Formats: sequence, C-alpha cells, structure tokens
Amino acid sequence: MLAIILSIAFFSSARRQIMAIDLIVAQDGSGNFTRISDAIHAAPSFSTRRYYIRIKEGLYIENVLVGKEKTNLALIGDGMDKTVISGNKSHGGGFQTNETPTVGIKGFGFIAQNITFRNTAGPKNGQAVALSIEANRAAFYQCRFQAYQDTLYTRGISQFF
Repeated sequence: MLAIILSIAFFSSARRQIMAIDLIVAQDGSGNFTRISDAIHAAPSFSTRRYYIRIKEGLYIENVLVGKEKTNLALIGDGMDKTVISGNKSHGGGFQTNETPTVGIKGFGFIAQNITFRNTAGPKNGQAVALSIEANRAAFYQCRFQAYQDTLYTRGISQFF
C-alpha cells in the first residue's frame, strides 16, 4: 500500500521512470565514494529529477547532512540489517538537540529506502537524534530508526514513514 501511495505522491504518469543509480557508495572502494557525505556533496544542487545514490552494505559511521540545495535526492540501501548509518552526538556530549542528528535532511523531495539510521549515544546522554527531517515531500520506505531519546525529529508539512 505504501508503495502505491509513494508512486502516486511523487511520480505522475508522465514523470515515472526506471530507477537508474547515479552514484554508488561502498566502503570497500568498489563504488564512486566510500563516504555517504562525499556522495551527497557530489550530487547536483537543485535537481529537478530524482538523483539516486546507492549505499552498499556496511556500517557507515558519520554524520550526514542533506542541505536545502540537495533536492529530489534518493538514498537506496541494501537492507535495514545491511546498510546502517550511525553516529553518537548527544546533548550530554555538549551538543544542542538540533546538532545531534546522525542524518539531517533539509532538501525537498528526499527519499530513503532499506537503511537504518542510528544514534548510539545511549540513555545517559540525553537527547540524541537518529534522523532530523525538515524537508517537505520526504518518504522513508523499509527504514529503521534507532536511538534512546528524541530518535526522530520532524519539522515540515508532508513526510511519509
């Protein structure tokens, strides 16, 4: 059912297209980049078409920001148990809550699929956000969000989980 809603919401019949991966992130060096942040930085700004980044299986320990200029970006993992983005910033570690997300999304039209977003700061460290989303028309399909407090931080009008 969610797949139907996503396709109706994001792709009119004139705009439907076969997904073609634009960039690949792989820790073993078999892709275009080894870090997710580097691939996002290389993606075009203010894209009018969907731009696909495949993230191969692995534990990616980094804090990722998808800025407002990175529109219509899609991150496609190999599975919730296989592709994990993990960070550990927390309020107890000296950060404001809005500075703790492992992944922060501000770009309009963002899609994620088959990925786990994780913040490992732990219960003693207070607010520790796994995913912050400020973008409209964002969708998450077969994604997992893991943290101890303030796991998902949403601000925006239309987001689908």
